[in-house]
Amino acid sequence: MELPRVGVAGQPLPVFLKLDHDMERSTAPVSPIVLLKKCSLELRAFTFIQCMREEMFHDGDEQRNWDTEHEIAFVDFTEKMETAPALTNHFDLRNVMRVRVPPYARPTFSTFNIRRTYKLRLKLSVECAQKTFKAEFLTGDFVLLAKDYMPSAESNPGTSSSNAAVDMEVAPIYQETLGPPPPGYGNAKMP
Repeated sequence: MELPRVGVAGQPLPVFLKLDHDMERSTAPVSPIVLLKKCSLELRAFTFIQCMREEMFHDGDEQRNWDTEHEIAFVDFTEKMETAPALTNHFDLRNVMRVRVPPYARPTFSTFNIRRTYKLRLKLSVECAQKTFKAEFLTGDFVLLAKDYMPSAESNPGTSSSNAAVDMEVAPIYQETLGPPPPGYGNAKMP
């Protein structure tokens, strides 16, 4: 299984299933056909918060567990096995299901006391010689980048600086969001 280690919110993910037949140990004269029965890909988010005191959280407080799971791709051929694809040596799962990171997913980040990380989990069920086999794969850390991520020219030597420029959003001025500023707002003086 080849699962990516980095993804961008709202973008497709390349997921490949690599299948090797051990013909030396096999009793069959040819490689058997392996069919994909079911496959699901989950994006698992983990949020860690470091606090000085445990009293900040009370029993029954819903803020203790920020871990979430999002199923981002799923396919099931169990009802129609005649349409199930045969797995090849290097099978691209994007051929049978839409594998895309949700656009609303928050990027991986770390601050002084808060850290958001991700992992990918793939569950797979295949059929070979009328027997079903199940497997589960879990990545190490999966880095999720913001959907407006664009690598710089330094990290991509083949791109020009004009292609690598990122359009920055301009923050609205105070009046556009809250109305007129409070009295003395613009005249603050440092002591």
